[in-house]
Amino acid sequence: MDDYGDYLPMSIKTLTCSYKFKKPLKRNNNIPKNVRVLVLDNYNFPIIKQRVPETIHTLALGSNFKDFESLSKLPQSSIFNLTLGVENCELTDEEIKQFIPKTITKLTKNRTNYPFDKSSVDKHDRFQWFIDYKNPIGKGGCSIGVFKGKKLDGKINNILIPNEGCCAIKIVLHKEMGKHEIITLNKLIGIENENIIKFYGYGKGVHTDGQECLFIYMEYLEGYETISDIFKNKRVTEPTFNFSELQIAKVIKYFCESLKLLHEQGVENCNLSNDDFKKYTNSYKNECQ
Repeated sequence: MDDYGDYLPMSIKTLTCSYKFKKPLKRNNNIPKNVRVLVLDNYNFPIIKQRVPETIHTLALGSNFKDFESLSKLPQSSIFNLTLGVENCELTDEEIKQFIPKTITKLTKNRTNYPFDKSSVDKHDRFQWFIDYKNPIGKGGCSIGVFKGKKLDGKINNILIPNEGCCAIKIVLHKEMGKHEIITLNKLIGIENENIIKFYGYGKGVHTDGQECLFIYMEYLEGYETISDIFKNKRVTEPTFNFSELQIAKVIKYFCESLKLLHEQGVENCNLSNDDFKKYTNSYKNECQ
């Protein structure tokens, strides 16, 4: 189909193809020009403008197709019947619908799963918080940043938090958070371990730049710094400051025990780094925590 689709008989009006394409459809080279009904079960590339023949009035795309935004490139004059296979997709039906040409009068979506209902997330009320946006305390994977914040009444989910309501707040674009991430956050909230940073909750709100975000509330550790900070400051090279074998062994022990607990709770971390380890810098024993 990639190179010889145009050699198919011109008499074909209905074409069903389960071929897994290696590249996007070519103009006038993949699909016979007289086809009226086209079914592409395994097409998994974006739709490119003027690559789908304007003779087609019915198009069906299988569950391998993911680039729903490119549906706006479909012919605006001919296709009026569109069927989509939607699987493992976090977009809602309404979010998909915004990319569909208005000329399509019949749209069928065959879902095998449903996205996380973002409307069910609690609201982040910015009037209940003070957040120090000017002095970020970290970046965090896939986030706008991590900031120190304070809940004015000291409570999250009706639970009084320590440090007079202070916590670390990781801010992530809401569109980056899917069902799996929310499920993971809910698991983390229930974990109590002295070697694992506590998760208090999360809320949906608007960042200072106007973008809809998820605000994740975590334990704030005063007087700690990451191992990356220690290496960045080059203190490990100073004669008076070095990690002993005992300290290293203690960190590895805590790490393995914590990782085991997280895995038992169904939580996985695929991006561990020195930024995930913190050390208490004010301890006279200079021990790693």
